[in-house]
Amino acid sequence: MSDLQAADTQNEGDSVVNARTFVDEVKFNTELRKFYSGHNQNSKKSEWTDEKIKNVIKMIENYNKAKVLGRRPTDKEYYHAKKYDVMTFSDEKVLILKRKSQQDPVIQVVPSSKYYQTILDAHVATGHGRRDKIIYDLKDKYMVPVFAINIFLQLCKTCLSKKSFPKTGIVVKPLITDDFNRRGQVDLVDFQSSPDGEYKWMLQYQDHLTKFCFLRPLKSKEAKEVAIEILKIFLEVGCPNILQSDNGREFTASILKEIVSLWPACKIVNGRPRYPQSQGSVERSNQDVKNMIRDWMVDNNSNQWSIGCYFAQFQKNSSYHSTIGRTPFKALFGDDPRCGLTSTYLSKNIISQLEMEEDLETFLKSVNDNEHKTVNDDGNITSDKENLCKTLDIATESIITTDS
Repeated sequence: MSDLQAADTQNEGDSVVNARTFVDEVKFNTELRKFYSGHNQNSKKSEWTDEKIKNVIKMIENYNKAKVLGRRPTDKEYYHAKKYDVMTFSDEKVLILKRKSQQDPVIQVVPSSKYYQTILDAHVATGHGRRDKIIYDLKDKYMVPVFAINIFLQLCKTCLSKKSFPKTGIVVKPLITDDFNRRGQVDLVDFQSSPDGEYKWMLQYQDHLTKFCFLRPLKSKEAKEVAIEILKIFLEVGCPNILQSDNGREFTASILKEIVSLWPACKIVNGRPRYPQSQGSVERSNQDVKNMIRDWMVDNNSNQWSIGCYFAQFQKNSSYHSTIGRTPFKALFGDDPRCGLTSTYLSKNIISQLEMEEDLETFLKSVNDNEHKTVNDDGNITSDKENLCKTLDIATESIITTDS
């Protein structure tokens, strides 16, 4: 029985909600309490409770009032105002890390009561990514301690069930690529033991430099079908100089022949096979994709991996890659992908109330009418409206107006 079949059998009949309970929230909070019990309140690892956040917000507000009134703030007010700031949206006040400029990301200080859900969202978004991927996903949005992430991962049943590939200790001389679309790598992943209707194979195409990948379900591994899917990708992002595959040069040659028959102007060189020592890394890459698809199936209580592969593609491209030191998406496009308003620092309860563009306009106007002023160290005053406009990256000047 394959991993995908095992996942289906294990979760058959479960609801979507039950399928997502791969980490017990009670156990997570219990382990968190044990960790904090070993540190006093003055420790750098002291707990950010809801009450502590409210107190810090109050001290920052008192600091801002003191500067406006010309009185001297207390030492605690001064200390916290140097490290943190407050932003207000509608009737909700949020504590954030102090920013040096308007271009810096807005990083919200998350109370420990919300660690579970915050880490869970990042863990699912990265395809059950490990610590570094979760840290990268959260670093520009939320302040969550690394030890909380480690506790979460130690309790994830899905991650614990994954197969691990032992390191061989063999050092492989890497292929050097200096630009996007210099070298493309294509592999076929066998799903014959877990067919999704007519789909029994999956194509994985990856740019060698950026590690940006494309996943496509296939009904067969015939050269013509593979070539058509690759051609669709090339017509979207361009084609490489060299096409490389571990399925053999003959297989690659037959694909290139089909591509040229459909696109005569396209000339691609048949690349040499990768070294035998590199097969372990290829297998790990294929296994990573399989794991992401399996996790998507478990989380969504679905056996349609032909759809899940597209979500796995997004997760893989938007997750931190240690080799290139960023996400493949950012390596290719210069910025990390956005997922609508959830990519902003607006809270979930605010986002849930926004359905139409008019709703967003109404919310922005309410921020304009009740904007919170902040006195910076240089004496300049900035507002939450200005911060929000920059984060949403929309022309709010034409939207936010005051009644005449």
